[in-house]
Amino acid sequence: MKITQLLEAKDLFTDVDVIKLDPDRADVYDVVSALMPTLTRIAYTNLVHERTRYTRGKDEEDSDFEFTADALDEELEKLVGLIVNKFEDQNSHDRLAVINKLKSEFKDKLEEK
Repeated sequence: MKITQLLEAKDLFTDVDVIKLDPDRADVYDVVSALMPTLTRIAYTNLVHERTRYTRGKDEEDSDFEFTADALDEELEKLVGLIVNKFEDQNSHDRLAVINKLKSEFKDKLEEK
């Protein structure tokens, strides 16, 4: 069995990221700062899997896969872009569903129409 096959079946990171934010005090900067290490790990994992797929299909004359910090930065940029697109794709119904799910937690109750 090749090492690349083992790599796909094995987790790359030993711990699960737990993102903690205080909703009473967090701002956008705090959210981004808390998410960036996890997003970077996800982008790294994606890059490792892309390299594995590339290496499997690589011919002798093909160039080597770019496995660098710049390539990781590009992968991270793609991931952040996908997240931004997902937020933009959410409609009012999606947001209201979350509000309705959480509104029982709100100390100051929202007014009904």
